[in-house]
Amino acid sequence: MKVNSMEKQLQDLRNQIDTIDTALLELLQKRIIVMEKIGNEKKLLQKPIRDEKREKQKLLAMEQKAKKLTIPERLVKVIWKLFFDISEEIEK
Repeated sequence: MKVNSMEKQLQDLRNQIDTIDTALLELLQKRIIVMEKIGNEKKLLQKPIRDEKREKQKLLAMEQKAKKLTIPERLVKVIWKLFFDISEEIEK
């Protein structure tokens, strides 16, 4: 393969990552909107913001799904723990 062809292939792959990253941001925006709504419902129901039982169940379920998709478990743990922490700020 020529260097120019390899450079083009690398740029094409980077463009794919950029497209995926934009889609991820759009999904995060949707998730944040739902998190805000959940926070409002919890206030109306006078429920605490954090639900450790739900968080543990959710984390376990996401780890199992990630395993099937061959996504590193550590990545899933870090992301969902961050979601739980950020949701506390958003739901207040």
